[in-house]
Amino acid sequence: MTQALEHGGPLRGVVGLGILLLGCHGSDAGTDTPVTDAATDTSTDTAVSTDSATDGASEAEALPPLPATSTSDFQAWLEKEGLGKEDFVRAGKGGSFGGRLVAGEVVDRAPIVFVHGNSDAAVGRDGTFTGWDAARRHFLAAGFPSNALYGITWGPADASKAGDQVHERVVLTRLRTFFDAVKRYTGRPKITVIAHSMGVTLSRKAIEGGKGEDPAGAYDLGAGLAAQIDTFVGIAGANLGLTACYSATDQPTCDKRWGFYPGADASAGPSTLLAAMAATPHDEGAYVFSVCSKDDELLGFDGIVWGKSTCAIPGADRDVRVDGLGHVAQKDATGTTLEHLVVTHAP
Repeated sequence: MTQALEHGGPLRGVVGLGILLLGCHGSDAGTDTPVTDAATDTSTDTAVSTDSATDGASEAEALPPLPATSTSDFQAWLEKEGLGKEDFVRAGKGGSFGGRLVAGEVVDRAPIVFVHGNSDAAVGRDGTFTGWDAARRHFLAAGFPSNALYGITWGPADASKAGDQVHERVVLTRLRTFFDAVKRYTGRPKITVIAHSMGVTLSRKAIEGGKGEDPAGAYDLGAGLAAQIDTFVGIAGANLGLTACYSATDQPTCDKRWGFYPGADASAGPSTLLAAMAATPHDEGAYVFSVCSKDDELLGFDGIVWGKSTCAIPGADRDVRVDGLGHVAQKDATGTTLEHLVVTHAP
C-alpha cells in the first residue's frame, strides 16, 4: 500500500464521515498563505497570489448583510417557467442567492453558480457552516453584480446526515436544472461553476451527463453540458476517492459504486462513478481548474490516493496549490485566486 492508505487505519480522518465528510464545518483559515501553481505542464511552482482568512473582510464590513434567498425577480421567473416546484429558494432550509434586483437589469458577464459541499449550504448559518458568504463578499467587493452570483442548497444541510449523501440522480438532475435555469434567466451563452468538496464531483457528473447508477437504480442524465460552461473551478474535491473510505464502505457516501471508495489497490479503484468521470478528462467546461492544499485535513495524507492527488481534476488546465489552508479555508480564504481564475483564467 502507499503511505496514504497504509497509515490510515480503518477510519483515520473520518471525523469526516459523521460531521465533516466532504462538508464545510467551521472555519480553519489561518494566516496569510502563499498560493502556488502546480500546473499540469510540469512548470516550476511559483507564488502567484496571497489570500488570507480575512480575504475580503475589510470590503465585507462596508457591505450590507447578504441576502439569504434568491431575489423576488428570480423567484417570479422560476414560477413562470414551471420551476417553482423545484424549491430552489430553500428558505429556512439552507437558503439560496442570486437574481436581478430590478426587472430588466442587464447581466453583463457569465454568471457564477456556486455549489457547496456535504453538510454545508448556499448561505452560512449558526456560526458553524460558512456557506459561500466569504466568496460572495469578495466577488461583490471586486465589482461583480449580485445578478451574476447564484447558489442553491442541494442537500439536507445537516451534518448528522453527511454519511448518507451519495451521487444520486435526484441531486444531479437538480443541479443540471439549476445550471440551465441560471443560463436562461440571465440570457448569457455560458455560466461559470465554482464548487467545493462533494460539490465538485456532483457538479462534474451533472455537467458530464450520461448514464450512471445510484441506490435507486440506473439512470441517464442526457447530453453533457460542457459547451455551456465557461470556467469550472473545483476546490478540495475528492475526485479519486477518500482514504477514509477505504475501510468504511458501510457508509453510503463511501460506496464502491456511487461513493468515494478509493479502490482496494492502485489498479482497482476508485468507485465506479469516479472512475468513469476520470476516463473523460477535461469534460467540465472550456477552462478547468483545481484548487488544492496538502494541508487539507479532510482529504488527508497530502491529498494523495494511491500515489495521485485526489483533489486534482483529471485533465484540468491547472492545479492551483494553496498549501497551508485546511478544507474549509480553501473555499473561504481564496477569493482573490478564485476571481483571477474566473476573470483571467490564471491564478
